[in-house]
Amino acid sequence: MIPIRLVLQNFLSYGQQAQTLDFTRFHVACLSGANGNGKTALLDAITWSLWGQARKGRHDRKPDEGLLRLGAQQMRVEFTFELDGGTHRVLRSFRRRPSSNITELELQILDPDTDTYRPLSEAGAIGVTQNHINRLLSMDYETFVNSAFLQQGQADAFTKKGSRERKELLARILGLTRYDRLQEGARVRQQAHAAELRDLRQHQAIFDTQLATRPGVDAELKCAESE
Repeated sequence: MIPIRLVLQNFLSYGQQAQTLDFTRFHVACLSGANGNGKTALLDAITWSLWGQARKGRHDRKPDEGLLRLGAQQMRVEFTFELDGGTHRVLRSFRRRPSSNITELELQILDPDTDTYRPLSEAGAIGVTQNHINRLLSMDYETFVNSAFLQQGQADAFTKKGSRERKELLARILGLTRYDRLQEGARVRQQAHAAELRDLRQHQAIFDTQLATRPGVDAELKCAESE
C-alpha cells in the first residue's frame, strides 16, 4: 500500500476547513512539532479511515466521539492509496446526532478510462465494506499496528502478547493464512469429489444390477422372436 492523499476534517486537532496531505510530493517524511500540533493525528486518521480504529479513543466506550474535534458535530477522513497497480479511496465519516450517531464508510477504485471513482461495495453496508478493505489489504488493524505501524509508547505490545496471539499475528504478517485458506479450499473440493464419487458408485451399482438381468432378457427376446 502506497499512500497518495489524506484529507481530514474535524478530526482531533484538525478543524472544519479540510486539510489535505499530498504524499506524492515526497518519498520519506519526518513529522516534527510541538505536542498537540497533530502529528500523531495524521497516523490516527489513516488507521481510522481504513479500520475505524485509532490510538486516541481506542478504549473509549464510543471511540468515534473520542476522535471528533471538540465542539464539532461531524468529522470526515478521506484516504487515497495505490495497491497492486490500482488506485483506491476510502471515505469514512461520523456524525453525532441526539437520537443516534451515524457512521458511513465507502471503498472506491479509480477507473483509469473515465478518471472517476466507482464504488466497490454497497452503500450503508459498513460490515461488508470493512471486510472488503481487510481482504484488499490482507491485514486488519491489529496486524497493522504490530507490524508496519508501531504506536507511540507501545513498541513492546507484540512481545507482551501471549504465545498464541503472537503466532496468529506472525501468520497474518507473513501471509501464512493464505495456506490456511488453500487448505480449506482443498478440503471443500475433496468433499465435493467424494460426494460425486459416491453418486457415481451408486449409478454403477444400478447399472450392474441391470446388466445382471441381461441374460434372462436376451433369452426372453429369442423366445419371442422364434414364435
